[in-house]
Parts: sequence; C-alpha cells; structure tokens
Amino acid sequence: MKRTFIMSGILIALAAILMGGLWLYADRELKEASLSGGSMEEYDRHYMLVSEDRSQQWQTIYASAREEAARQKVYLEWVGADLPEGYSASECMEIASAARPDGIILHPDREAGMTGLIDEAFEEGIPVVTVLNDDSASRRVSFIGVNSYQMGEIYGSRVLDVLDGASGRVLVLRSGTYEDNGGSLTYSQLLKTVETGKDAGQEVSIDHIEMNAANSFEAEEGIRDIFLDRNRMPDVIVCLDLTATECASQALVDFNEVGEVTVIGYYASEKVLDAIGKGVVDSTLKVDSEEIGRLCVSALDEYCALGNVSNYFTIGIEMISK
Repeated sequence: MKRTFIMSGILIALAAILMGGLWLYADRELKEASLSGGSMEEYDRHYMLVSEDRSQQWQTIYASAREEAARQKVYLEWVGADLPEGYSASECMEIASAARPDGIILHPDREAGMTGLIDEAFEEGIPVVTVLNDDSASRRVSFIGVNSYQMGEIYGSRVLDVLDGASGRVLVLRSGTYEDNGGSLTYSQLLKTVETGKDAGQEVSIDHIEMNAANSFEAEEGIRDIFLDRNRMPDVIVCLDLTATECASQALVDFNEVGEVTVIGYYASEKVLDAIGKGVVDSTLKVDSEEIGRLCVSALDEYCALGNVSNYFTIGIEMISK
C-alpha cells in the first residue's frame, strides 16, 4: 500500500513538472512573439472551404477568397488541404459541419448523400454556398458559377471557327458531376450553336464522353484510349474542365498528333497557356477564378448579415487563343 502511494505521488509530481514546463514554454513563446512584433489576429466569423479539386484553378479561388475574407475579418480554411490522406468531399463536408463554422463554401461532387449533408448544415444554422457545380435540390443559399448557356455558345462558335467550313468530327470531354451543374445545358447549347451556324453541306458530328476530373490518372487513361483508337480519332476535342484539357494537350504531344487534332480547352492555367503559346492547344475558356473567390465570401457575408442572398451569381468568361 505504501509503495502504491509513493508511485502515485511520483506520477503526480511528474505530471505537474510536465504541465509547468508546457506553461513556461507557451509563456516564453508568447513573450517572444510580443517582442518581435507578433500579434494574435481576431476574426468576426469563421468560414470553411470544401473541395477535392486541388488544381491551379481552385488554388486561385482559395487564395482570392482568403484575401477577401481577411479584409472582412473572416478566417477561412480549406478543409482537408493539409491532411496526410485524401478525403472525399462528403467526408470533408461532415468535418466542416462538425466544426460549426459561420458558413461553408462547397464544390460538391456527385456522391450520394451530399444533398442531405447540405440540408443538415442549413438546419444547424450553417449556410452553404455551392461553387461551379450546383446542387439545386438542396437548401444551399446561393450558387456561384458560369452561365452554361453562354459557355455552350462560346464553345460552339470556336468549333465552327476551327473547322472553317470543313466537315469534321467533334468530341466533347465533360466531367461526370451533378446532372444539373450546367454541363448538359452547355453541351446542348454547343450542339445548337454548331447546327445553326454551320455552312450548307458541312457535316459536323458531335459526340461526348464523361470524364472523372477528380482523378487525373483515370482522365489520362480515358484520353489515351481515344488516341489509340485511330478509327474514332476526332478532328476537334472540346474539354469542359482543366484536368481533361491538360491531359489532352499532353496526349497530343505523346502521340505526335499536334496539328492533326485541335484541342479547345477550359481554364487558363500556366500549363494550358504554355501549350497555347507552343501551338499544341488552339484556345481555352478563361474563367475569372479570382472573382469566384471574392463572390464566395461576399455571398456568405451578405447572408450572415441579412438572412438572405441572391440565389445565383454569374462569373465572366471569354475564349482566349494565341
């Protein structure tokens, strides 16, 4: 019994020493920060961004949103960006909701249950803004994206410019995301624009393939299959996301098809712009990602302040070439 008391006393003493050491360390760090001019930032609200996409486009969106958030005294963090293993958008959405932020910026995927997670967050008093991909069946407070009708018109017009009156085969690569994210409308408007704008006697066949933009390896394999099938080789490839654009441009080089197949891309990343400069990619749709980031924060700010916000914000787009 006496030995037990002694051991307990030693453990308590060690714990006290450890806690004391941690307190002294923290106190020293705070004093050093104070002496070096460091200070603790104070924020009025806390927002969280949820997106599996780690492309340059989303890096730009996050950087812009974080800059705008800082101006409004809002702390913004990207859920899962620094975690050692990848988590799905649904898993990150659950993490974000559990943290009880003042708002969530979400790039939704097509996983089952995402609509329910958005609704649950809203019921808990957490407004959700969807970006680029929408979930109109959910209780999201606003959607920030491109005008799908305009996007289809721009792509269709560029296809006609590239073909220049000649007949040809066009293949559209689009992401397999939400059916109502505008991809179907973009594709149908592209078809309509080409059909009504082509010359008399000009034959243009247009087909599409669903690509998994979240997995670059799958996208690369899918595009390589296209180039391996010589009988189905298109004259023009239209890419509706950045991953497909970068993979298609690389495949052109790998299969020595530069100048034989024309690629019309999406988003002006450094890699895509370099490919345009070298004549590998014909043109690309430029999306103002910095504006997207600012609008994400502004939409949540407006909802938090007024209790309502516009249901839809449209982002400016334009086609750029060499």
